[in-house]
Amino acid sequence: MNGGDIYHLESCDPGELVQLVCLSCPKLAQLYWQAHRQKPCSRARPWRAIIGFDEFLPGNPTAGQHAKKTMCTYFNFIELGHASLVEGATWFCPIIFPTEMEARVSGGWSRVLADFLERFCFGPTGFLTAGAAITLDGETFVLYATIHILISDGDGLKKAFAWRGASSMRPCFKHDNVLRKGSGLLERLPRGWFEITHGVAADFHLRRAGDFFDSADKVAAACRRMDSGRLGIGMFNEICKSEALNYHEQALPWRFSLRCMVYVAFYYDWVHTMLQDGPLNIELFEYLNLCRDFVWFDAVREWLQLPWVFPKAYRGKGNTLWKVFSEWRANRNGDHDKLHCSASELLGSYSLVRLLLELRVPDSPERAAAKESFLLCCRIVDLFQRAKKMLITASQAADLLETTLQRFFQKHKDAYGDEFIRPKFHWVFDLIEQLRKHELVFDQLIVERLHLWIKKVAEMNDNMRRWERGVLAGALNHQVQDLQLMQGPCHIMDNRVLRSELYPNAQICNNIRVMGMHLATDDVVFWNDRAGKIVLCGRDGEFFFAILELWEPIQAWTEHASVWNTSYYGRREVANALDIEMVSAWRKLDNIANATLVVRH
Repeated sequence: MNGGDIYHLESCDPGELVQLVCLSCPKLAQLYWQAHRQKPCSRARPWRAIIGFDEFLPGNPTAGQHAKKTMCTYFNFIELGHASLVEGATWFCPIIFPTEMEARVSGGWSRVLADFLERFCFGPTGFLTAGAAITLDGETFVLYATIHILISDGDGLKKAFAWRGASSMRPCFKHDNVLRKGSGLLERLPRGWFEITHGVAADFHLRRAGDFFDSADKVAAACRRMDSGRLGIGMFNEICKSEALNYHEQALPWRFSLRCMVYVAFYYDWVHTMLQDGPLNIELFEYLNLCRDFVWFDAVREWLQLPWVFPKAYRGKGNTLWKVFSEWRANRNGDHDKLHCSASELLGSYSLVRLLLELRVPDSPERAAAKESFLLCCRIVDLFQRAKKMLITASQAADLLETTLQRFFQKHKDAYGDEFIRPKFHWVFDLIEQLRKHELVFDQLIVERLHLWIKKVAEMNDNMRRWERGVLAGALNHQVQDLQLMQGPCHIMDNRVLRSELYPNAQICNNIRVMGMHLATDDVVFWNDRAGKIVLCGRDGEFFFAILELWEPIQAWTEHASVWNTSYYGRREVANALDIEMVSAWRKLDNIANATLVVRH
């Protein structure tokens, strides 16, 4: 610690943790064995680990327990497949780090994370040394793994990589020719340098791992010269500023054993980038501000308080989305100066707000660029969601996103200039490169759900002397309980099922979970571009299905919203659950008989 004291951080050994849980939960060991048979694991061909970390605050939003604010780290393996990665019980939490200790520990979170990653890979039971033995029915294979993805929000990545972050002179970690807005350096640098307001993807140059570590070595050499008295502290600070790094000899960029893995594993989270003080927050607020003669926060609040029905999986949160636009989110003067909301709240509400603006705001030349800018920004989020749900491939999404993003930059600058452009606007170009590199779309939403495990235990545990140990033990017990109840990536969620004499092998129920998607009776969904209501769910062997009451189209209001006739004419279809698309929300219309308005993402 700073000052010479020793800080003992209790944590779980990653390799032993995986081995222990697989021994305790044969269902998890079976998932590992199934993945091993499809993609055999060996020392020469290790699996790919995804490691996510993020801070959370126990307690309620208005009275958080700040002494317990914690950085939590979770990991899983990509080879288990999308269906397993969306199941929270398959993720492991080996280490939690109290945020209040960050300033007191020499090297901060970057040093703690580097220590953990060295143990993860090269410890006595590390995944690149001894590996973890996975045993099932008397057979054993050894799990080896390497670090493939390190994912967090912008602040988490900033801390992890000792990077100066979005406010630094070089606000993009992935491109080496991008400067902050208003840097004043473009006139003094050769051609080929750009600020974050530039919106042409082809002009950006990806930084190679070797270039990043050259920068790290330059900062380390400057520190040594400063310590020997051959360099002044002012010049040292200028070098750190130019390389956008904060030096500490034990921080992650200066751990030579990890250099071959960590830089290429750096991964932006699209949810926090787009939805946490990101492009969509800014676009929505500024377009509302421009259209306040027609729609303002009170109108949006009333719109969201209409009898909208949300899918059962997130109905509770959907029914409170109107609070984002209430007076409780205003500033001290009672005005709305920005959009105060979480990423999940904006993700749930933007499609409904988009519909309201399209319906109520008349077209005009002075708002044309702003409207198109807003709709293009919404389309970017739509494309990320479609890629995550595997409705389109990651490579297809990348091509569509690049075209859409460049148009969005141009329209945004046409409408507002570059006043509101922030580093997260540029980070979307990095997200596109990530899509081209990886076959799946990863985000921090699973980490936000995993925080709920830790939160329950952390709020009840007041033994601060061994707080980390108690919280990790409680989280592990919760994980084991969930794994014992887990029924695979596709399973029936009801305790009781019905059977039919016509189909003796079929089980009929009200709720099923399919590849992370919760389908429930009476939910409205899309299937083959037709809206309908789920009448029943079920499974027949390995085939999971939903019986749908399909509706007839009446009128398309916008590209994402349409009205459907809900009168039942006897048409019911059995649909493969994997082919069903969940919708954002729906509500019955009073002025049209048997009509329901359905809003898609």
